[in-house]
Amino acid sequence: MEYLHKISEENIINGDNLIAQYKPWVDKIVLDIIESQEAAETRNVDLDRVAVLTLCKFMCVSKSYCEANLPFLFKLLESPHSDHLLKINIIVSVGDLLHKYPNLVEPFNSKIFAK
Repeated sequence: MEYLHKISEENIINGDNLIAQYKPWVDKIVLDIIESQEAAETRNVDLDRVAVLTLCKFMCVSKSYCEANLPFLFKLLESPHSDHLLKINIIVSVGDLLHKYPNLVEPFNSKIFAK
């Protein structure tokens, strides 16, 4: 059963389907947000919010994708240039990730509960 779950999990993100077609775009937008030193007001905040929320949903589906992208998620959370609604979406998604992958998120607990 676990083997079948792993196959389906990886095929959703890395397979040849409609959802997997969005992965490169989401990755590019999120990396652009992290690398950009622009204030949130000068960027397309709606696109940023949707891309980060999609990243979080992909992370909920795939353990390997989650493990690879957790550092990016927390960089966005710590960034002073991130939009406040973007940060709220990340916090809610981290709760989902904590429920599904507690051992992956555990190293970031100090960042989650920081002031």
